[in-house]
Amino acid sequence: MSMRTIGAILAMVLVAGLMPLDVGATMTPVSGTIGSDTTWSDSVQVTGNVAVPAGLTLTIDPGTVVLFDYKSDVKDKLRLVVAGTLNLLSTSSEMITFTSSRDTIPSSAAPGD
Repeated sequence: MSMRTIGAILAMVLVAGLMPLDVGATMTPVSGTIGSDTTWSDSVQVTGNVAVPAGLTLTIDPGTVVLFDYKSDVKDKLRLVVAGTLNLLSTSSEMITFTSSRDTIPSSAAPGD
C-alpha cells in the first residue's frame, strides 16, 4: 500500500471536529514493530514509531482513538509505517480518530499536530 493511499485512508477516517474525542481512562501504549497480526481498540497512545512489516496486519476497530505523542520538532514526529496490511474498520457511526496527544477536540488541532 503506498503512502498516498494510506494518507487518503487516514483522511477518510478522521473525525471532522464536530464532537469531542471519547478517550477512555485507560490508554494502551504502543510502539515498535508489530511481531504478529495485531488489533487496536478503544484508546491507543502511540509513544514511538510503529511499523507493520510485510505479511502482517494491523486492524483498528471501529471507534478507536489513536493518539500520537506530540513532538514539537518535525524530525521527531512519530510515524505509522505500513509495509503489510492496515485494516481500518471505521463506520459512519463509529469513526476511527487519528490525532495528537495535545488534542482533546479534533477541530482544536494546532499547526504541526
